[in-house]
Amino acid sequence: MEIRSLSKPLHVNFEIVGTCNESCTFCAAELTSFPRRGLTSAEIMHVLKELGDNGVYSVFLTGGEPASKKDLPEIIRRAIDLGINVTTATNGTLINRRLAETLKRAGLDEIQVSIHGTPTIHDSITGLSGSYERAVNAVSLLKECGIDPIVASVGMKRNYKSLPALARIVADHGAVAYRILRLMPNRIEMVEEVLGSNEVSWLIDEISSIREETDLELDLHIPSGCVHEQFFDPSKFPTISHPLMSTCTAGKATMAVLADGLAAPCVELKQLPCGNILDLGLEEVWNSPTMNSVRSVTPESYSGECARCQVKNTCYSARCVAYRFDGSILGDDVTCVKLRN
Repeated sequence: MEIRSLSKPLHVNFEIVGTCNESCTFCAAELTSFPRRGLTSAEIMHVLKELGDNGVYSVFLTGGEPASKKDLPEIIRRAIDLGINVTTATNGTLINRRLAETLKRAGLDEIQVSIHGTPTIHDSITGLSGSYERAVNAVSLLKECGIDPIVASVGMKRNYKSLPALARIVADHGAVAYRILRLMPNRIEMVEEVLGSNEVSWLIDEISSIREETDLELDLHIPSGCVHEQFFDPSKFPTISHPLMSTCTAGKATMAVLADGLAAPCVELKQLPCGNILDLGLEEVWNSPTMNSVRSVTPESYSGECARCQVKNTCYSARCVAYRFDGSILGDDVTCVKLRN
């Protein structure tokens, strides 16, 4: 069965809240200029039932800051009761022992905590003084309460030198995994912050040594265009995340529900709404013209330099970035290291 023929998404990123107490420089929330009203608790439960009734396998509860939702434990329990594999994310600043214990009782087994570097760097990225200390403390608290913390950083030129040190720190605080995510720039000047081949190669060497020191599961998402064999050497970095696939899964196996109920191919393609799931239901938004247009994208349909690239079929190019800066989902991914060299 071709992935584009799926009758429903396997996974949904669900923005259960549209507000956050941090203002990270790279946040996808800045992709829209209009305010999102936010869903009521009853509407969130309705969306979860729609997803569960349609056999969606997993849901990632995101935001905004999910921990700001007072009924987050009830939301998690409802998803589990509907047979959905559920996890969530947090910036850690609102996590206390009582909430961590309540989340565990609700059935949460793991949670992603966002930390973007060592103290000064992290706080400068989030725009919130003291956020690093609170996030690291949250990792310890969550682990003590029986929830596995997975720490995630967005890799940028301004923070990448601090990330190996951060990996060691969070390992000491109980993190079970550490991920360095790709930067998806939300404005053109942020493209200069995207890691290049040299920075990625340095990170591979540094994180490979950490693997020998700790039990931490390590994961590195590589920018587009990093196709040299050094990035695929399993003896050097066996769990590297640069899928050998034709294109991303947005609209093909995954989708997003935004903080006002609008469906989109992913949270990075908020500018391509596919109808409101509260009004239309999952089946209709999944088969909407916009979702189908994203679903039809393959490397053979690319335009510009991406169309002429010899490695387009093995490069996980960011179609959201192409749309954002090229004006077309088929256009060039300006974060590609080949285009930036």
